[in-house]
Amino acid sequence: MNCDYFKNKGNLLLKQILFLLNDRSKIMPCLSRDCNFRYNVIAKISLVLVFLFSVSLAAYSQVNKSEERRTIAILDVTERLAEVTKNVYSLEYICKTIGIPYYITKDVSDAIRFPILIVCSDITGYFTTAETTLLKNYVSAGGILIAPYVSNQNFYPLFGITGCKVVTSHHTMTWTDTEETALRWIDDPLEKTISLGNASFASVMNSCYYQLANAVPLAKYMEDGTVGVARNAYGKGYAYCIGFSFQSMIFVPQINNDFEAQRTYSSGFEPTSDVLMLFIKGIYAKYIGYATWKHTLPYNNLPLLILSHDVDCQVSMVNMNDFADWELINGIHSTFFVTTHYTSDKQDHDYYTENIPLLTTLGRKNTEIGSHSLGHLPDFDDLPFGQLGNTRQNYYPVYSNSVTTGGSVLGECEVSKYLLEKDNNVVVSSFRPGYLSFPKELGRALDTLGYKQSSINTANDVLTNFPYYLAKTKAKSSQISGVLEMPVCIFVDPTENMNKDSLINEVNLLMKKVYANYAPFNMANHPTKLYKLYIEKELIKSLSTKTVYMNFVEFGSYWRKREAFTFTQVIKNDSAIITIPDTSYPIDEQLSLVINNGQNLKSLVINRQNGQAIGYLKANLEINDLVIYFKDKSSFITKIDRKQENKLSLLAYPNPFSSQLTINFTLAEASYAKVEIFDTWGRIVSVPLVNQRLTSGTHEVVFTPNGSGSGVYFCRLKTDKSTIVTKIIRIRD
Repeated sequence: MNCDYFKNKGNLLLKQILFLLNDRSKIMPCLSRDCNFRYNVIAKISLVLVFLFSVSLAAYSQVNKSEERRTIAILDVTERLAEVTKNVYSLEYICKTIGIPYYITKDVSDAIRFPILIVCSDITGYFTTAETTLLKNYVSAGGILIAPYVSNQNFYPLFGITGCKVVTSHHTMTWTDTEETALRWIDDPLEKTISLGNASFASVMNSCYYQLANAVPLAKYMEDGTVGVARNAYGKGYAYCIGFSFQSMIFVPQINNDFEAQRTYSSGFEPTSDVLMLFIKGIYAKYIGYATWKHTLPYNNLPLLILSHDVDCQVSMVNMNDFADWELINGIHSTFFVTTHYTSDKQDHDYYTENIPLLTTLGRKNTEIGSHSLGHLPDFDDLPFGQLGNTRQNYYPVYSNSVTTGGSVLGECEVSKYLLEKDNNVVVSSFRPGYLSFPKELGRALDTLGYKQSSINTANDVLTNFPYYLAKTKAKSSQISGVLEMPVCIFVDPTENMNKDSLINEVNLLMKKVYANYAPFNMANHPTKLYKLYIEKELIKSLSTKTVYMNFVEFGSYWRKREAFTFTQVIKNDSAIITIPDTSYPIDEQLSLVINNGQNLKSLVINRQNGQAIGYLKANLEINDLVIYFKDKSSFITKIDRKQENKLSLLAYPNPFSSQLTINFTLAEASYAKVEIFDTWGRIVSVPLVNQRLTSGTHEVVFTPNGSGSGVYFCRLKTDKSTIVTKIIRIRD
């Protein structure tokens, strides 16, 4: 609320108290001597209270004025334009994701109290003459104004333009200014040129180009070289005009209605929506001294990997525990999205029922189990929404002749969730559909059923690597659900003949690009072959040892706590005081803050609301920034269930094999180890491959059979405490 309101009310109250205290003549005649004495005492106490109230009010006003000087104002003009859009939502999403403070208002006189003002929609003829003057004076006095579609001629001098024209023929836009410091994070080639729609469409999203008077062009459309973004110096401030709507760049891709703007569908880098967020973040950092925001990565700016597996066939059911065992021993938290396919049709047989014991084992390993739908149906997009009340007894979808009968969106999400929870004694709150299908009302279904996280889209398809909340329906007027969508950055699904090193380099390069924007990296695979586990091991080994691994539930919890976290900041003489309100204390150990140019601060104090000091850690970030964090990563690792660390990991590949078999095994602690191969009769077919005491960690040995024929064999690893056996198959060339 505007602190001027409290100031005015407080002043009125003070005047009334002082009037009563000073105007004693009207009430003194009726007071006795004792009463007069008491009155004097009360008067003095009242004056003290008045003084304290005044000091408190002044402090309150100072803090709020300080907050105003560090907050972005979003001017909501949708009612004036009679718009049903998601422009305000898109701006709010940008601010929330970046982690900067924002304030939404419909009043121009209210908005100009803030140093940066963003108009949510087109600047046309709806501003009054008085409001136009206010905005011009605001910029002239040093304010920063950002607006899309500036077509009101009264504002042309403010933005340094002479004209504006809307077209639908622009497919790409390139940032051309190399001096604008607000573009500091836009440094990758795929960020410098962004996509506004697929070239196969003659017409794509609306965009406008500007004719310039004295404005500086920042970005141009590649098709015709016209200007899409410009900056104009006006008095002491600057006005930025943008040639596209916030809705088109943020919300529309989230509902897959962006004219297929993605340049690749998956396993590539597509940051178009993120570029707009980086631009707004750059403006905030440029104009706000020691700008501070909530970091998008945990702890000390650590890389964040969200690892998941799609278990949607018989062989994945058989192999999933091998993946889970190795990940558990190595402190890697992951999510297994399981298909509860209890039907038998053209799509597949019932591979769920027979593997419930394996799923129960998986559920005991501190591993998250999520739903991967029930039927894994190719036409999930086309199913009716359905009704609640579906059970295994009354829901039996059948896929035949490319069409599903008896299925519904609610049925797929409801029954799979119920079965996984009942049969495996887990809580299921995450969902990924088969084939990444996205029915129109999937968001509403998941929200209705109590899901909290989803992974429906590839990051390329929705043009962002950051999470967002699903729309309940794929419509611009839709409400937003409480389901946090985490788009998939890459599917690691190698074939046996794929070059392992090339794949690992590809993943590392993509993760480096995503990490450069401080976004989480969501990686998925199908555990259909055990050689994929070997590649996963090599891939994980290649990543930074500081990488934090979260499953979907953990990341959802982290992101929601980050959203709820608030702080205020006062900067004076190159010193900063950050205050944490009681609503955000105690601070979640994974949260962190970034202070732009924070390395230049003379001092930094972080206090609770009551003035009590809060301890913190700090580290340098980028060239001159500072990251503030509150716990080391080690506190995250201790959450692993150490009772599971005595489990062994044994992997043999390729399986089936012909002339050579690689055996990879992990010991949780130093131990005697013996590895040997035996046949189905229990006869040892070679000398022990390993027969010695080994250190903890991963070890590898190669088996080359001598005279053994084709058939089924077993590889056994024996240690001081345990024995583990895996089946292998030899096929002669």
